[in-house]
Amino acid sequence: MIRGITGRELRLNSEWMNPTNQWRVGAKVVSELYATTLTRRMQSTAKEERARRVQRLVGEAKRVLQAWDTANLGGKPPSSLSGAKKQQRGELQARSDSLSKLDAALSKDDPGSCMDVVCWHDGSVWRAAVDSSFSGDMTSAPGLASFRREKQYATLDEDS
Repeated sequence: MIRGITGRELRLNSEWMNPTNQWRVGAKVVSELYATTLTRRMQSTAKEERARRVQRLVGEAKRVLQAWDTANLGGKPPSSLSGAKKQQRGELQARSDSLSKLDAALSKDDPGSCMDVVCWHDGSVWRAAVDSSFSGDMTSAPGLASFRREKQYATLDEDS
């Protein structure tokens, strides 16, 4: 096991030959590896999924705040609260506000996820492997050399 640039613990493939046991680690932004049209489609899909999740959380926080107000204010303004009740309402309001700000921040373009990359010399050729699962489990990742040399390739996922 080694630690990747992203901070993940990487479990390496036991079949990889590395006589020096020296591993070079790096990271690559996924969108830089895909064609522009695929990158746009994937970013759009991810943005929509994120927006749905965050909107659900924002809605839930607002419902909780509204229910709390109904149960505790009885038509009085929030400024009439004191002590623990004022603190409770403040925390609920802060949660709602923070989630709304998060929603606004996430609506901007996201550069995408980062994959760990491991390179090593197997005694005759340099090889590289990519953690396309984003889990740190590289036990089934192929260690590829230059395509020109070995005519082998791999895909990052089903979409690529």
